[in-house]
Amino acid sequence: MSQAPDVSIGFVRLTEVLRRVGLSKPKIYRLLREDSFPRPRKVGRASLWRSDDLDAWIRSLPRDEVR
Repeated sequence: MSQAPDVSIGFVRLTEVLRRVGLSKPKIYRLLREDSFPRPRKVGRASLWRSDDLDAWIRSLPRDEVR
């Protein structure tokens, strides 16, 4: 018996990621290549980021880097 996914976890598209973190699209993809940014999940054809992964990444930044 497989377990149903946790629907309480929020997912966001790239446009929302850009708004939340205040970085450009090229910068986010550069950080992804460097394994320094949360990986998106593929849901159908869409790439979606878990909201809690983004929040944890933002909290991990040094205070002087947070906008």
